[in-house]
Amino acid sequence: MPDPASPSPDQTALHRWLWRWHGYAGLFVIPFIFFMSLTGIPYVWEHELEDFFHPEYRALTPQAQRVSYEQQLATAIAACPEKELGFIRVDGDPRHATQFWFGEWANPTSVFINPYDGNVITKMNEWTRLSHAAIALHGLVFVEPYGSWFLELLACWGIVLCLTGVYLWWPRGQKWSVWGVFLPRLRSDGRTRWRDLHAVTGFYFAAVLVFYFITGLPWTAFWGGKLLTGIQEATGQGYPHCMTTESGHVSTPPAQDAKPLPIDAFVSFGLAQNLPGHNLTIELPKSPTGAVHLSNNTGSTATERHFQLDAFTAHPLGTADWLDMPASQKAVMLGIDLHEGQLFGRVTQVLSTLLALTFMLLAGAALLMWWKRRPQGRLDWPRLVPRITLPLNMKAAVVVLSLFLPLFGLSILLAMALDRLADYKSA
Repeated sequence: MPDPASPSPDQTALHRWLWRWHGYAGLFVIPFIFFMSLTGIPYVWEHELEDFFHPEYRALTPQAQRVSYEQQLATAIAACPEKELGFIRVDGDPRHATQFWFGEWANPTSVFINPYDGNVITKMNEWTRLSHAAIALHGLVFVEPYGSWFLELLACWGIVLCLTGVYLWWPRGQKWSVWGVFLPRLRSDGRTRWRDLHAVTGFYFAAVLVFYFITGLPWTAFWGGKLLTGIQEATGQGYPHCMTTESGHVSTPPAQDAKPLPIDAFVSFGLAQNLPGHNLTIELPKSPTGAVHLSNNTGSTATERHFQLDAFTAHPLGTADWLDMPASQKAVMLGIDLHEGQLFGRVTQVLSTLLALTFMLLAGAALLMWWKRRPQGRLDWPRLVPRITLPLNMKAAVVVLSLFLPLFGLSILLAMALDRLADYKSA
């Protein structure tokens, strides 16, 4: 008579089958988890790192007199004539220089101007700044346009890694102890210790890791740029156009030969609003009758406010803030703010750093565990498992996940085809 405490042959086969897919997902995703955690930490501490590494434009001596922003702009353009102006950042801290950003995100240049004497402090490629280099590497900007697709695929399989990992962690039929399931056996031999660090820690942080994968998807080209944006626009839940540079607002010149106001007029308007953070980002229009986009950069979407200003009068043509966002967009932006570790200030910075270090521990423990269990002298690839019939609930989970993540659905069809091919060749 079979032991009721032992798993059935079907359960054992399913366990082996899931372990194989967990292993494939791990080989694909674990280096990505380590890399993304490592590059995410400097971005979370962006301002602190800037203060430490760049006192030349972050520790100025405040003075009573300032050079006009229009004159600062002319100096910055003269220093970087080869690229188009992207935006101007006026920092509320009097010790900070005015930043003029030129070029595209993939290869930008910043010119920092001393607002008190109007001279160029430094002109630097943003890739030489740790904060920008970290976030650019984090988003695989250097391999665009393919980097975004690759990130989305990695995030999809990262979710699979977490879901299969929780299933494999769950104690099967046999007797089990709290140690090794809910508490790691740190005094055991190397392989057991690393297994517990990976499995037990993974169980506690699987949901958090899935959250980070999902909140990273809005940045991707397909899921975020095509699928999510398309659904939001079709349902009236899109990002308010007033919060973008291409808002559609039109500036009306009061006379045929009228010229746009100097930047100082828009800075004065922004400072007069007493916006949270007091950090202004100004984007000049691309067309002669376009609007000036002004916003305050706080790191938290809930406290940001956007204005579209008439380039000839500085009068607001439109404004939008958190209250103007539809519900789905609020959820997306809240997830992004949490993902970036900027929602609750220092507390979130510390928490995000600890989470990143935990994810790196998970990834490192998995690699060490795999390395220790492999046969001596060769790699240990997940073994072939005879074809099995999946339970209905698991089939439903795969279908739902494929509908939510179409790129995952396509990749799993390809993976299953390759799996069948390998099975056929081994027969």
